[in-house]
Amino acid sequence: MPPRSPNIILIMADQLRADCLEPLNSTIKTPNLQRLADEGVLFTRMYAPTPVCLPCRTSVLTGQYPSTHGATHNESHLPQDYYSSVASMLSKAGYRTHIIGKSHFNTVHDKNSPESPPHIFNYDFFKHWHGPWYGFQHANICVGHTTETIAASMHYGAWLEDHGIDIEKYFGNTDYTAYGAWDLPEQYHASSWVAETTISAIERCKTDDRPFFFWVNFPDPHNPCMVPEPWASMYDPTEIKQHGFKDGEPESFNSKPPFYKEIINQEGAYMAKPSDPGLPGSGNVVALGWNHEKVQENAACYYGMVSLMDKYIGKIINALEEHGLLDDTVLVFTADHGDFLGDHGFHYKSVIGFEEAMNVPLIVRYPPLIPRGVKSGALHSSVDLTATFLSIAGIEPPPFMEGVNQASTWEDPGNSSRESVIIEERPYDTDFNLRVVIHGKYKLCFYAGREYGELYDMDADPDQLHNLWDDPECKETRIKLLSIGLGHEMNKKDPNLDPSSMKLLGVSKAILDAPTTLHDSGKLVQDDNGAPFLLMTAHGFGTHLIDIPLAEILEDVLANPIQLIIESREETHQLEGMFLADDDDTLNFLDDSGKKVPFLDLPSISLNREYSFLVHEIALGGRGKTETQWQVTLRRLF
Repeated sequence: MPPRSPNIILIMADQLRADCLEPLNSTIKTPNLQRLADEGVLFTRMYAPTPVCLPCRTSVLTGQYPSTHGATHNESHLPQDYYSSVASMLSKAGYRTHIIGKSHFNTVHDKNSPESPPHIFNYDFFKHWHGPWYGFQHANICVGHTTETIAASMHYGAWLEDHGIDIEKYFGNTDYTAYGAWDLPEQYHASSWVAETTISAIERCKTDDRPFFFWVNFPDPHNPCMVPEPWASMYDPTEIKQHGFKDGEPESFNSKPPFYKEIINQEGAYMAKPSDPGLPGSGNVVALGWNHEKVQENAACYYGMVSLMDKYIGKIINALEEHGLLDDTVLVFTADHGDFLGDHGFHYKSVIGFEEAMNVPLIVRYPPLIPRGVKSGALHSSVDLTATFLSIAGIEPPPFMEGVNQASTWEDPGNSSRESVIIEERPYDTDFNLRVVIHGKYKLCFYAGREYGELYDMDADPDQLHNLWDDPECKETRIKLLSIGLGHEMNKKDPNLDPSSMKLLGVSKAILDAPTTLHDSGKLVQDDNGAPFLLMTAHGFGTHLIDIPLAEILEDVLANPIQLIIESREETHQLEGMFLADDDDTLNFLDDSGKKVPFLDLPSISLNREYSFLVHEIALGGRGKTETQWQVTLRRLF
């Protein structure tokens, strides 16, 4: 690594599938992303940890899978003080950190959410507030897409107001399926604002000795596919890649889970109601019943949105080059998830296990370490980005992060750091849970507690027409991939396996009961004896509350010397001593002066407040003499 940690810019598109970039699709023009691919590495097997906006973005923020951080769908909410933010760790390491563009760490449909109306339309507030936000020191953010009412929100909405834009004229569309030409002048498009804001941030950093980490989020090409001219008519619908049913579809759906056909048969039902009682809706996937002409017209507008975004990505690249920062910056381009674009008869994303929704682009450029002009099939997951960024910055990724450090693969794209990828999908709070396992040439779709499933040979059958789940010749392959999925679940504090799922593999639940001490979060309560408990939401196959004694959570450190850090919004306390527990789970802290303090009397500790608990070992000493000590961090979330 160079002596100075490099700058890092993560550019993320919204709902962009992997094959809608010029390097992989000759019918679309993205010259600036082509330049990045020519000067870096294009990875073709990058997968979202879940093919939905909010959960994937939260996974990138935290380095954890949705089933761990708990934000499993778009109606989720992530506490603003969530402890495992990549931004907070880079900030503490001396980076300037800035998030720009679409945030979406919280639902946009709850008035109590900071990313929902009416708060997002308080332009006066956003003209003065610019962070902190989930560990980022600076924030210029928005939610929504193109012509939606909520798109003219937060900092972008305030910027539009400052420029005298008639917001009611250009925003207010409620038809999420709309596509076509948008009369908003291009210079006021969200992509223009994202680029302008990013370039301003670059200019502020050019004379700063500190490295910077920017997460730059373009809201496009997410539907509604409305885009200004000339981009709306840039592509002839008859000349771009043809989208729609593949040869053999929908007949091939007869061998798939029943909800495939049921969603197709309920044309236009955004929340279709399949017969499976655990799936109250189709998540975010829909069959619109469009004819081929409309499918192609929508796709042509989508392509135009991608090319417009590429133009403004080019402006960011040019600004870095102009200020002499381009080769000192790790540039990463990806997306949160893909879009069916009418392929297989579906639109948008979620639930359905096809590549179009799960496979996203990944381009990385950093000349000091990363080779030029390489295309690699090394497996990646978006959850890997967090650990990789920390590694590049010289920070050891903490144990609670579940992604793989891909730095060595970025340096040597022929060297794969992953043997398999796991994709999770849980549409809203139901017992319907999908796990996708990709290993070698095979893809397995496992539905917890269901008798059906899917298995495909992706080399021989890239369109997933021939389901091998019940093929006796593929039994060993099916069990192998199921076992990989089981291993993924067993590594969790709250394994996401129900008894019927484990029965399929012949696994006893007792295997999963071994406690691990990494982290927990929940509401602090007490029992009749005054013993403190943590009331937590278990995110498994179904949602339920569990209460665990703090003495059990802290079992590994009881009666051991520890460093105790208690954080709230107002203050931080650091104590030395040890925790002691009685038989009735009452908990005391014995400080280094010998004074015993009941846990609930410690500073900044209050009942019925939300806390996160992090327990790990820290290294002490130096000059060849290194010791370790337990560190316990309690952070009050609300």
